[in-house]
Order: sequence, then C-alpha cells, then structure tokens
Amino acid sequence: MSDYLKMSNLLLSSKRKSFQKQLREGDTAILENFIGKGVVTEILSDAILRKLEYEKAISLIESIPLDTLNTREWQSANLLSGMCGMVRLGLEMRKKAIESAYHVFDSGNFSADDLRLAFQAALDRNDSAKARYILENHTPVALVNGESFTYNSKKGLQTNFATSLHWQAYLEVFEGNLTEASQLIHIISPKPEYLNYISGKTVAIVGPAYSEVEQGAEIDSYDVIVRLNYMGKASTAASSLAGSRTDVAYYADGIFNRQKDKSFLTDLNYWFSRSGKVKMSDIAKNYGGIAQYWEIFFSNVRPQMVQRALLSLLLCNPIRIKIFCANFHSAKKHYADEYIRKLSNQVYRINNSPGLPSVLWYDVAVLLNFIRNLWKNKIVEADLDCERVLKMTNEDYCSLMEELYPRED
Repeated sequence: MSDYLKMSNLLLSSKRKSFQKQLREGDTAILENFIGKGVVTEILSDAILRKLEYEKAISLIESIPLDTLNTREWQSANLLSGMCGMVRLGLEMRKKAIESAYHVFDSGNFSADDLRLAFQAALDRNDSAKARYILENHTPVALVNGESFTYNSKKGLQTNFATSLHWQAYLEVFEGNLTEASQLIHIISPKPEYLNYISGKTVAIVGPAYSEVEQGAEIDSYDVIVRLNYMGKASTAASSLAGSRTDVAYYADGIFNRQKDKSFLTDLNYWFSRSGKVKMSDIAKNYGGIAQYWEIFFSNVRPQMVQRALLSLLLCNPIRIKIFCANFHSAKKHYADEYIRKLSNQVYRINNSPGLPSVLWYDVAVLLNFIRNLWKNKIVEADLDCERVLKMTNEDYCSLMEELYPRED
C-alpha cells in the first residue's frame, strides 16, 4: 500500500479521532512513519491539535533548514497537512520539497529516484531548460524521424528507456512541440486510431463544474468535445451553458462502475478509464483504454481526471484545445446540478457539506500548476472561470481552499 493510501486510511473520519487521541497523548509514531522524528513532526502534530497557532506553524516551517527532511519526506508532510485541512502549511512543506529536489540534483550525488524528482520539480516550476538538461544529459533519448527513431545513449544513465521516453514526450508537450510528442507516442503506446481521430482537430474539454456562463455555442463549434464522467445527456448542464454534443469521455473507475445503465456509451466515439478497473460489457466496443498517466507530476499521488484527459489529448497533436466548466473546486458549489443528480450520495455530500472535498487529499498545487503552466505557455486555452483560478498564485489558491473548506476537528 502506498504512503498516500496509508495516510488516507489514517485520516478518514472514522479513524481521525483515534489518531488525534494518540497525538494528545504524545504518541507521534504514526507521523514518524511518514516523515521521521524531529521538529517537523512536532510542529505538524501541534498544528493538527491546535496547540500551536497556525500562522506560527507556517512561519516555523519557513525557517527550518532544507536538509531537516529529505525530498520524499517533505512531500509526505505536504500531503498530511492538506489532508488535515492545513493547505497553506502544506504549501510551505511543498516549497521545501521542490528546493530539496533541485539541491540534491545540483550536488551531483543523486539516485534514480532523485533524478525523477528533479525532473518533476523542473516541470512544476515551468523550468523547461532545467528539465531538458536533465533529460538530455542523464537519460537515453529517442531521436525521432517520422515513425522511426534512433537510440542516443547518454553517460550517467539513471533511468530505463521507457521512462525516459515518457519524460521526453511530456517535455515536448510542455514546450508546445505536439507533433514531436505524437511521434513519440507511436513508440510508447501505439494507438493510431485515436491519435488520428484527435490529430489536427480543435478540442474542447468540458468539466462538470457549476457555471452560469452561456458558452454552449462556442463549445459546439469544436471538432471534438470531451467530457469527464459523462453519464448521458441528463448528466450535463443545459446545452446553452455546456454544449449539446459529446464525442469522447474520460471516467473515474468508481463513478463509472456505479452506473448500472451504461447505455450512454453509445453516444461516444471513444471512452477511457482512469486505471482500467472497469466492468466491461458488450456495449463497450468504443473503449479507448486507460487515460495516459506517467510519473511526471511532482507528487506521490496520481492526478485527477482533467489532468489525465488533458495530457492524453495533447499527446495526440490537436491544433487547438480549450478547457471549459472547470473551476478546480474554487466555489462552494463546484458541480453542476445535473451532474450531481447522476452521482452517488458520497459525491453529493462532498459538494453540499462543509466537509473537506476530495481535492484536498491531493497535492492541490501540483494539480493546478500542471494546467497553469500549459496555459502560461499558450499550449492550452481556458474559459473565464478557469482563467480566474489559473491567474491565482498558489498562496492565494491555498488560502481560498482553507476559506471554502475549514478544518475539521
């Protein structure tokens, strides 16, 4: 079981009181399993129990030496903080993790995991020059010529060839070289039908966020319209708001599997699942496979559906791609009513209660940075609601998350 899943199980509401009781009794062994003993564990424990004033905890973390924890431990401290609703405190931990990844790589004494973290940190910082240096000097590189390639080995090899191909493809996307990225996809995971379906097209990604902006006509003008967790036309907002057509859908496996009637799949040309753990049926002839996910995000958790869909589509060389109806949980009501009615009671409660939303159980900054960097680099476009969030700093976004979703005791 991954550290993320262990943390999730630990902090579920049914176990949270037991966890806090242990902390009150001075037993920090659970935290130590993730971030070791020492001052960071003490600060985090006291902040969780509200024994330490919150702003003071943030200030203390800012002043702590970088080498107090290693990069992975700083990442875990970030996730633990976010899961407890202390998103700004987690952001300070995250800054330490990014700095640590750079520091270890620049020291010249790094492992394969350190190299991976440095590459991820460079992409997260929108530092393509650093990412390119890491790729070209420490991994094997594919030199693409049409659908063929030559293998260019580099000294100091720290990754296997498949991993370096993933990195190289994403870096090409990150720099706007979508043709080169799509050529690499032929090497990594040849799916020419879908690549040809998307290549050269305009693509709209339409999320399930609540919106009052009428942009349906613009959405319908795109060649391909992609939705997340599409469950039939009854699950989408009015066509004047969110368009009338759906060509492709990407699904979270749990949400997909809970739908007893999957006749909505006949509306689609292609559909994809998050991890492949879907219950297949005779109707699923248009199954495209698993949405592309590679270890390119500076986090030890997997990305959410909008990030997966966006990466999968960009790797297929569209000429234009725009995100609609995605506010990244930045409003108290963050799902459209039609979408809510088609989902389970669990998701409904997340949307309509003061409890912490599932997004806080991730590294919120990495999920936002991925799309923000692509938007800043003019590789993707966004509607006004989405742009409003992408223009925020990480500090402002994390402050908003804490305002919208206050900490639970």
